[in-house]
Amino acid sequence: MNKSKAAALILCLACSAPVLSGCAATDNMALIKVAAKGKNDKITYGYAKFDAHLTQAMYETTYSSYFGDDMWSKDISGDGSTMEDTVKKNLIKSMEEQYVLVNNAEDYKIKLSSADKKKISKAAKKFMKNNSKSTLNAIGASQELAEEYLRNQTISDKVKTAIEAEADTTVTDEEANQKKVSYVFFNTITKTDSSGKSVAVTSDDEARLKEQAEELAAAGDFDSEVSTLGLTANDLTFGATELKDARKNKSYTDSSGNSLPYDLLKACDALSDGQTTSVIKDNKGFYVAHMVSVSDSESTETERKKLEQQKKSDYYDKVLKKYESKISFDVNKFLWKQVRFLDKFKLKQTSTNKKSGN
Repeated sequence: MNKSKAAALILCLACSAPVLSGCAATDNMALIKVAAKGKNDKITYGYAKFDAHLTQAMYETTYSSYFGDDMWSKDISGDGSTMEDTVKKNLIKSMEEQYVLVNNAEDYKIKLSSADKKKISKAAKKFMKNNSKSTLNAIGASQELAEEYLRNQTISDKVKTAIEAEADTTVTDEEANQKKVSYVFFNTITKTDSSGKSVAVTSDDEARLKEQAEELAAAGDFDSEVSTLGLTANDLTFGATELKDARKNKSYTDSSGNSLPYDLLKACDALSDGQTTSVIKDNKGFYVAHMVSVSDSESTETERKKLEQQKKSDYYDKVLKKYESKISFDVNKFLWKQVRFLDKFKLKQTSTNKKSGN
């Protein structure tokens, strides 16, 4: 769950929930002790609890219809952890990252403008007004916490944007280029019989499939031959990155989830426009592919934007890691266990702007 989306909860949602157990005396305790720039600091339990329950509410609004009322106890990731454990683990990382960005904002000359401050104060007041006292107690909310949360979110967003703006996002034409291929797969493992059941392919079936594949590979008009043989062709786009991954992993998974052998992409990479591969065989069947375009403009532009964003992300991660190496965090695991996602939040949309201002 994106922290900006969680921040938007303050701006656009009104909550109602039964009171959760808690002790105000612990709210100022350090959930995360911080040692940075020669001084000690902390992320308080109260702040973390507030953040956690906002995130809980956002998750329940978004995902409860998919995962049900017991979503927090489910092992969604399949690694033995409950969804609650996974989200709380990610929240710790998110709060630590936010702390790093806020406390290095001066490096990018980032500070809140008067307009930012007014917008944050107004949003926090509206959040407190839109919610009942029981709800505010349940999530440990206060005007001060809501404003602190939005300040941190606004500053960290600005710093992240500033860091990414420094990245070298140059993408060469060779890096971005995407080839577009049409291919047919002849399954030699299973087939569908007349009753719709999946059955094993016989040796006679395999011989017939190989014959069809050879006819298609030799055809002068690929698309016409696909139609004549009553076959279905699939589209595939790939470039240098995908070819490299396929070589490393011995296979490549296309956008439809089909696992394709590296030999297929290798053969396609050698084609010119309008050329067709010979029959390529692996342990699942036969493949025949036809080069539609060695440089598909639409796919290439999409890939260029994807790579530019990846370069921004990689640079941001590098800078963040550098900052984090100078800071130590110590999480009070006992306190963090006290934050539970037991009570449910019912959310009602309002017409307030959903952004906190950047």
